[in-house]
Amino acid sequence: CQKIIKKAVVESLKEDYHISWFEESGPVHQIQFSIMKDEVTVMLDTTGRGLHKRGYRPESNDAPIRETLAAALCSLSKLLDVSFDYSERMDDEYLERTIKYVKYAFFSASDFSDEEARAFLRHAHEMGGTVIGVTRGSKGALFYDGKDYYAQPVKFVPPVDTMGAGDSFIAGFLVKIADGASIPDALDYAASVSAQTCLVHGGWGHPHKL
Repeated sequence: CQKIIKKAVVESLKEDYHISWFEESGPVHQIQFSIMKDEVTVMLDTTGRGLHKRGYRPESNDAPIRETLAAALCSLSKLLDVSFDYSERMDDEYLERTIKYVKYAFFSASDFSDEEARAFLRHAHEMGGTVIGVTRGSKGALFYDGKDYYAQPVKFVPPVDTMGAGDSFIAGFLVKIADGASIPDALDYAASVSAQTCLVHGGWGHPHKL
């Protein structure tokens, strides 16, 4: 199929440019195609490698945010409340580009003390965040909305597997917020959901051997 598509493109270019021979030199432009029953779709890649792979400048590190994510955040934030799990990504360059579009921002920092967590939450809020939370493993979670701090201790259970506990915490929090609950009530529910997740095996092949 690749040879057929290439030949068809060349033949079309011959007719348009009245050239009988095309040298295979110069810039490379990727052509993609798909065939579904009797329908063929031909696509020309006009942008090259994604921004997250090539960076903004010739001499730089990888771009701090994917262009698709940036576009989605900008668009969605105008229509509805956006939540985003930053995990351990806390650098200012990344936050500056994203957090002003995020209503509920979640971070993970198990090594943060109370003082360090509060300082980071204030900083993230000053950069444009609205409701920011840091989960810290067995130390519990700390949230900030620009006015008050909300501390949520862990609800200890005999854990089977902690995989997914953080994701469950976020999901539980957002579900209660969507239902109109206050931040303290949402955090309490999130801690309960997270604890329940620790009572089941995670996704690494359980209960089967890897």
